[in-house]
Amino acid sequence: MGSDRRTHVLDSALEVFARYGYRKASMDDVAKAADISRPGLYFYFSSKPELFRATVRHSLDGSISAAQSALADLRRPLRERLVEAFDHWAGRYVGAMAAEIGVLIDSNPELLGDLPAEYPKQFRRLLPRRSVVARLPT
Repeated sequence: MGSDRRTHVLDSALEVFARYGYRKASMDDVAKAADISRPGLYFYFSSKPELFRATVRHSLDGSISAAQSALADLRRPLRERLVEAFDHWAGRYVGAMAAEIGVLIDSNPELLGDLPAEYPKQFRRLLPRRSVVARLPT
C-alpha cells in the first residue's frame, strides 16, 4: 500500500491543483479525489504547502524520467528524441497550471524552494552537447 498509495495521492493532488489552483484547492478536495480520509492524507503530508511541493516534485520527476527515456531510445533519430524529450519536459505545462505556477513562484518563493531552478538544470544535463546537435541534418 505505502508508495503506491502515496503515488496515487500525488497524482490526485496534481489533478486537484490543476483544476482549482493552489489557493482554492483544499486538503479535503485532495482527500476526496484520492479516495482517502482527510486524517489519512495528513498521515502522508502535514500541510497543504508540503503536499504541493511533493506534488510538483513528483510531477517534475516524472517529466525528467520520460524525457530521459525518450533521449535514450537510440533506435530513433536524434531530432525525434529531442522533440519528444522537450514535449515531456514542457509540453504538459502549457495552459492554466503554467500561469498558476508562475504566480506562486513570484508571490511565494519559499513555497517551492529550489524546485524552479533545480529541475531545469536536470533537464539541461540530459540534453546532448551542442556538437551533436550541430551535426543534425536540416
